[in-house]
Amino acid sequence: MARPSLAFPGLLAVLWVVVATACAPAARPSAPAPVPPAAAQPSGPAAQSKERATLRLDWVINGKLAPFYTAQEKGFYDQEGLDVEIQEGSGSVKTVAVIASGADTFGFADAGAIIRGISEDAPIQIVADILQKNPMGVFYLESSGIKAPKDLEGRTVSVVPSGSVAPIFPAFLALNGVDPQKLTIVSVEAAAAPPALVQGKIEAMTGELVDLITAQSFEPSKPFGSLRFADYGINLVSHGLIVHTGTIQEKPELVRRFVRASLQGWSYAQERPEEAAEIVNRRFPETNKELLLAVLKANLGLLHSRRTEGKPLGWLAQEDVEDSLQLLNRYGGIANVKPANTYYTNAFVPGS
Repeated sequence: MARPSLAFPGLLAVLWVVVATACAPAARPSAPAPVPPAAAQPSGPAAQSKERATLRLDWVINGKLAPFYTAQEKGFYDQEGLDVEIQEGSGSVKTVAVIASGADTFGFADAGAIIRGISEDAPIQIVADILQKNPMGVFYLESSGIKAPKDLEGRTVSVVPSGSVAPIFPAFLALNGVDPQKLTIVSVEAAAAPPALVQGKIEAMTGELVDLITAQSFEPSKPFGSLRFADYGINLVSHGLIVHTGTIQEKPELVRRFVRASLQGWSYAQERPEEAAEIVNRRFPETNKELLLAVLKANLGLLHSRRTEGKPLGWLAQEDVEDSLQLLNRYGGIANVKPANTYYTNAFVPGS
């Protein structure tokens, strides 16, 4: 496999500029969008014609994304009068840029990429933060001898440039005293990283729990290790639903209904994960149902932070946002930090 070296410190800024420019965002307000009060709800699907919306995911189909397909399969979007087209993604950075451009209605992306985008004036906002414990880390075979972040020096480590981990990895290295110049960092597609790891083509891979579980499925007899970012000072909020601020202003009831139906899908999957995995496996027969279920269950353990325990699903604590902003400002290269409420709103989360 080709292993080109990356100019890592500059990669993320260049990638964001290229993706965002390609998607040509419209006017970019810096202030958070005001949320109009909730209107009276229709009594059922017959009360209005179906309103079309698109959902751009962060990545290709995997168990983490099963709740959205569950919401579609169980008719939760239909019940809200919505005709939702779910589209696979190619990385959180790209998903952020696509939603900022208005090309898709809603997006599901990692908060690190979202925060970077909003800080650079992308006109988007988080309307429900679903995964609130960070699933990211560096994963490796235990036989590599890696036991701590400093052990990555002198190793070959993969990064997916458009993925959710790329904007956060520099912060992990800086916070833990790792010299990035002593790493050989290679660019790979996400699907290529797990097999490259088990084949010995790389010594460690950055990724999320889905990547670790996928690698383990290739070599179930081999022990794997991990340096979880949350265990090494990088406890950021994670994946949430985003929307263009213009949509919040012009179509708040669309946002409200979409969020409600999506969170219903997540609640259903939490109660019936086996059925949720089966729904995805029926729709995408090429997937592995056991792997889908393992990834889904791992991500269902990330739904609340310490500060949001007991709060409604999707509700985001301002302190968690502020902690994430401070960390990314200090170590992640985000200089233009805006007020916390620019990045998120709980106004669309049921029960807030």
